[in-house]
Parts: sequence; C-alpha cells; structure tokens
Amino acid sequence: MINRKVLNIGKDSIHFKAFVDQQKKYNLCEYKNVIITERNNLEFFDSNDDEEIVVVKEKQFQLDNYISWADIIIVHCLEDHKIRIIESIPDSKIVVWAGWGADYYNRFIGGEYRYFNWQTHKAMLLSDYKYPLRVLKKTILSIQSLYRLKKITVRVDGFSTPCNTEFQYVKNILGNSFRAKSVQIRYSSNEKYQEKGVSCIGNNIIIGNSADPTNNHISIINSLSNCCIDNEQIIFIPLSYGGTKRYVSFVKDYAKKHLDNNEIVFLEERLSKEEYFSIINTCNIGVYAHSRQQAVGNIRAMIEQGSNVYLSGISPLYVFLKRSGMQIKTIKELPMDLSRVKNRMHTNNLNILNDLFSKQRIIKEFEELISGEYG
Repeated sequence: MINRKVLNIGKDSIHFKAFVDQQKKYNLCEYKNVIITERNNLEFFDSNDDEEIVVVKEKQFQLDNYISWADIIIVHCLEDHKIRIIESIPDSKIVVWAGWGADYYNRFIGGEYRYFNWQTHKAMLLSDYKYPLRVLKKTILSIQSLYRLKKITVRVDGFSTPCNTEFQYVKNILGNSFRAKSVQIRYSSNEKYQEKGVSCIGNNIIIGNSADPTNNHISIINSLSNCCIDNEQIIFIPLSYGGTKRYVSFVKDYAKKHLDNNEIVFLEERLSKEEYFSIINTCNIGVYAHSRQQAVGNIRAMIEQGSNVYLSGISPLYVFLKRSGMQIKTIKELPMDLSRVKNRMHTNNLNILNDLFSKQRIIKEFEELISGEYG
C-alpha cells in the first residue's frame, strides 16, 4: 500500500460507483470518498456503500477536515461547485482533475454547439435555434465558464481524460496557465466481461447514445438511408436524456421519413443498465457520429461483444483507438449492404481492449498517479 492519503470528490453516478468498487477491491492506498449532492437519497449507491461514501450537502462545503487529512485530492467530473472547492484547497495539497468529457467540452466557447456538424446545425435551425435568446444565453454561459475554469487550472497538478488524445486538445484551449501533467484514471477493468464472455446475439443497428445533439443524429440517418437494411433488422435510437423535446421530436420525425422502410425503436424511457446493455447485445452495428469523446461505455461494449463500430473520423476516441492498434472504421466506410456485415478484426480489437482495461494496467496507472512527483 502506497503511503499517501487520497480524497475522492465524486458524484452520484454509475462511473463513480464503478471507481469506488474498484478502489475497494484493489486497496492501493488509504482513501476517503465524498459525494456532494442536494439529494436525500443516492441513485447509484445503497446502504452497503455507507462505509465507502460520505455525503455532503452541496450548500454546506464541510470539507476542510477531509482536505486537511488528504495528500492528494482527486476531483471527479469538474462541476461548478467543485471549482469553488479547488479554489479553497491549500497549495500544499496535490490536486488531480479526473475529467469525464462534459466537464471540459461544454465549458469551451460555444459549448455543445462547436461539436455539431452542419447537418445538426441545419436541424437546429428548424428546432432549437428558433429561440435565439436561449442560444445566446448558452454561449455567454460557456464564455463565463471557460473564464472560471482558466482561473483554477493553475491549481491543477494532474489531469486525466478518458482518451489521452484529448489531453493536448484541452491544454491548447486552456493555455500556458494549465501546467498539469497527464495522468490516467480508468473507471472499470475488463474483469467482469472476461468472466461473462459476452458475444453479439443479433443483427440490429444502434445509432448514438442519447438525445444530445452532439450525437449528430441527422447525418447518421442520412447515411443509413442510402444503405440496404434487412427488414428484420431493428434500428434503435436512444433518446432518453440530453436533448430538448423539440430536438427529440425533430429526430423522430426525420428518422420516420427517411428510414420509413425499416423498424425503428426510439428508446425514450430510462432503462436499467441491464436492460440497456441487453439491447446493445442484439446490435451488430453501432454508428456514433460524435466529434468529441462520448459514449465510451457503449462503444467499448460493442467492441467487446464483436460488433461493428463506425465512428466519426475526427473523434478523439477514434484517434485513440486507432493509435492503440484497433481496426475501427469511420462512418464514411459504412458498407452499402448492412444486412450481412462481418467483423473479422474482433480478436485483434478485443486483445487490445483487454490490455487497455486490464487490472494490471489500471493498478499500474493509479499507482503512478498516487506516487508521482508534481510541481
């Protein structure tokens, strides 16, 4: 066990739950976990986690004792109230920002709008852009948010992103004041997958992972409309969170119009993790048009089960996977006939994925984070 005390400031989410479970299992250092929330009940943690989690009300930042106890403070997903916490942490403490994606992408000038392709912008003209004051408000908020972020980045000693290809991108935007070194935190290993050995059991298609317009649904629908899709193939479109009602309505109408010969299932109700991944398990094809890192869990599950994944060629995740040696295709490489797509690179991709998320790698990277030199 490494002789450094770690305070994790997290959030009530499936990702932080996986991290807490993993931390308890590997027991690499002395640690404490804090969740800051206004909820009375946690959604992803239960009574069995009481010994692992301390819940603090958002408006009562009673963290001084925890911060003084710790050598390293890891801030998981940098929400606004956590920026205020970082501002109050003494210089003698090491601060690590474990980024998730939305906590930095949405803070850059333009917010989510900078990750829409032209087809999404066109769709938004017919839906959300009809309300220009809301667009202006979001843009102003992103400028203010970036200003606040730049103020505290000088205090961040280490920075982790889901894909290391994002590190330089974020550094370029934040400028010279961002002096953090690159570290790596992975939130779950591949141990459970290797125990189950899940394989794809269907030939369905899934596009995107949410109703967020950064999924660029319209461009995917246009691409699929030019393909041959078997009548028995179901097209799943997850729309349970992320977008406005107007955008969701537009996507549904557009899909019905341009994929009218196919069975489409819109996943608008929130599903359990088990229910959602049972649907993914029936999908042989996954199409994700994000230009930013997004849907990592979905894409990882698709690769693990041997499905065919098509990503945007400018996605940091695509670049990361390709540099790792995976044979991943872009949306431009979608075959005309989607009824009989085979994946001949499953073994190669699975071996690489197993290495990226192996227990040994996760332990090694976290030990390097804890024991590393900062400054």
